Amino acid sequence: MTCERLCFCRACTARFQVDVGRFTLMGPLLRQTFTCVSGRTCAVNDFGVWHPRAQDRLMILDTCGTEDAWPQITMPARSVATFVNHPGLTAFSTGPNVVFLSGGAYRLCWSGVALQDANLSTFSDSSQNFNIDAGVLHLIGPAPLTQDRTCISGETCSIRDIRGLFASDSWMVMVLDTCRSQSNFTQNSIIPGFPNSGLAHTVVDVRLQNLSQNNLSTFNASDASDFHNLLPEGLTFSWGSSPVTASGGIYRLCWCAGPPGLPLPGNRTGNQTERSEGSESCDFLDMGRLMLVGPVFSQTGTASTCISGQTCSLRGLRRVPTDTPGQLLVMDTCGSFGALLPRFGFTTSATSERNSPIQWDVPITALGGQYRLCWCALQNRSLGSANWTFAPAEVRCDMDDFLADIGALHLLGPERRITRTCISGWTCQFQLSAGVASLDSLMLLETCGVDEAVVHRVPGAGAATVFGSGSIVSWGDALLTAPGGLYRLCWCRMLGGNVTVNQSRQGQCALPQDHRVDAGSVLLVGPSPLQQDRTCIAGRTCSTERIYGESLGPTDSLQLLATCGVPEGTIPRFPLNGLIVSDVNSSQLPSGMAVQAGFESNIVSAPGGLYRLCWCSGLTPSTCVHATDFQTDLGVMTILGVSPQQQDRTCISGRVCSVDPLLGLGLSISDSYMILGTCGQPTTLTTPGVGQSFGSLPKITWTEVLTAAGGEYRLCWCSGLPSAHTVQGNTSNTSVVVESFRNNTDGPCSVSWDFGIDAGRLLLLGPAPLSQRSTCAAGQACVINIAGIGLASADLVMVQETCGQPLALTPFTGPSSLQLASYNISTNSSVAAS
Repeated sequence: MTCERLCFCRACTARFQVDVGRFTLMGPLLRQTFTCVSGRTCAVNDFGVWHPRAQDRLMILDTCGTEDAWPQITMPARSVATFVNHPGLTAFSTGPNVVFLSGGAYRLCWSGVALQDANLSTFSDSSQNFNIDAGVLHLIGPAPLTQDRTCISGETCSIRDIRGLFASDSWMVMVLDTCRSQSNFTQNSIIPGFPNSGLAHTVVDVRLQNLSQNNLSTFNASDASDFHNLLPEGLTFSWGSSPVTASGGIYRLCWCAGPPGLPLPGNRTGNQTERSEGSESCDFLDMGRLMLVGPVFSQTGTASTCISGQTCSLRGLRRVPTDTPGQLLVMDTCGSFGALLPRFGFTTSATSERNSPIQWDVPITALGGQYRLCWCALQNRSLGSANWTFAPAEVRCDMDDFLADIGALHLLGPERRITRTCISGWTCQFQLSAGVASLDSLMLLETCGVDEAVVHRVPGAGAATVFGSGSIVSWGDALLTAPGGLYRLCWCRMLGGNVTVNQSRQGQCALPQDHRVDAGSVLLVGPSPLQQDRTCIAGRTCSTERIYGESLGPTDSLQLLATCGVPEGTIPRFPLNGLIVSDVNSSQLPSGMAVQAGFESNIVSAPGGLYRLCWCSGLTPSTCVHATDFQTDLGVMTILGVSPQQQDRTCISGRVCSVDPLLGLGLSISDSYMILGTCGQPTTLTTPGVGQSFGSLPKITWTEVLTAAGGEYRLCWCSGLPSAHTVQGNTSNTSVVVESFRNNTDGPCSVSWDFGIDAGRLLLLGPAPLSQRSTCAAGQACVINIAGIGLASADLVMVQETCGQPLALTPFTGPSSLQLASYNISTNSSVAAS
């Protein structure tokens, strides 16, 4: 507005020559230009007005003076300065009110209604009253305010093509639930999972760098299209190289021009350039929404629960959008390749159906504990997040794609693998790690979850009892007599009636296949395998050689028993009562036990048969002194020999002796027999030598006539097998560790001490002793008293100069043979009558 003269001319049409006074038009100068920043208070300083008043007001509108104009933000005068013959200057401000408008050019509309009435009580803030267009207000900020974008949880996030007025590399975008003033921020205002606390900066473009303070004044602020021509594709904001791991959902993109005090594009009123003022803090402007694709985290902070050893299905996992397909991977820390958990596979893909479960197809066998649920969206990555689409069904996430931590998974089960030691032949009980409950089941197996991996000779088919609130496992009072080795301690959770978990119940831990979780190892000290059979020959020395097993020691012992662990099972006629101790002078292999040569210097004279090799660890408190200490049966000790050893036979003196064959184990036609006073000892008896079985004859026969005195002798046996380390025909295919006890050249059975096995009594019928004398008178009847064993009235006596010679002389004129007349059983004597 301006001040002019009031000129008069009556009924004239040419010139107004009469000056009747001054005409003053009060109001603003036109075509004024100012700049403010959206998200801050706005102040318009040095606004030119003729005759300004404190009641003056501006309104920010898109069109001045219209009823439906927008946005109708009123700016009262803050200060007024008047000048003579010059327009006054007024400062207008929104006061404490922040301008939240999209960037763009708005009209500064002035109202002159207030000049007509100094009483502002009658003044209306209707936009129709603000009908004077005083110029333009350029509002720096994004435009429009519906610039929605999409990012994916678990990946880096950048938003592109953000448009607005007077864009600058100082612009910032922050992700919030609700856009608010920076001064009102609390810790809860920050969205967890967004890098840099949710604050994104512009990706600097060289064209933005050209918009320095030096050339802002040359920028055509009255024409916002200059900026769009300079940067037509808009700005890019980035949250950096770190992935976004926030919960999927709809968030607000909140814009801020940057720190307060930054220079603004020039405010031009004629040739005058000034700086706009604003608030000292940044009030974030809502410029649109950010849809973060991914699962929605639990707001309660509760963890999902599954049970190790079973399949797991997570239901109720909401996703944004609701049909988002994805996979879960359980890790110690999401995104860390070293945090991958063994025995915890990928989930199957969640389908595109709403509320479909995410599940593991195979049972989880990881240790119990608190883990992180790491999510990866199955997306068409070639399109980028701005054009996010579902991927084809065959697409799968890579290991390093599981970056979004969507919450905790509490996996019930043993939380630590333990290593324990037990001893074969003893009870077993030990402490457990955390995560095991009193109703849980533990089983000793070769391999967890495999039915064929059952360890035999473990009480309860390998299943143990858990007690003490889950802190102790025990196989009870029964003894573990399994072979030594390193076994797996396998766990199974017994689901009670009140247990609720995100999985189906699969059995009640009755079978090995139910025990899939490896809770640790049990080192069972003992011999292995339990088929270490040995063979010895009665009547000779014997060595068991080396015994193999797990962690055997120099204090371990072996005992030959009829049944391991039974007190009455000791075997007679074994050296040292069947006890075999370790050879401390021999090198002990970690997997073997060198036994002492206790049998190598003594003859084994036990009956032939199958005996048990029983083992006892020197680590046990009993120190292996009783038969009950030897509980672990590691194999068969085969003794080749006669059995039983009371097989009595009878022969007659003066005849060839032939008796029924003996019973025993491993006897053959190559065996030999000798009649001795004491088996294995030298003898002065007149014996028929060595008896044998000949060909197909079932009898044991001595080829010479037996001429010894009647009486009880010992039938002594000697094996005809060679004294070698391998016996032919050994069906057990084990080493026969017999030793040759004599280095004679006549074979194994040639002298009396070779016959050390007493098979029983040989009763020899005949006169005894052989030094009986009788006297008769010539010409008279002769009565001869003969003592002996088993004499009978049918026996005959012949008197000759030399017995056994057919032509030997006899003094008798009568019969050459005398029949025994009587037999006294009590004295084993007979009377021969003449």
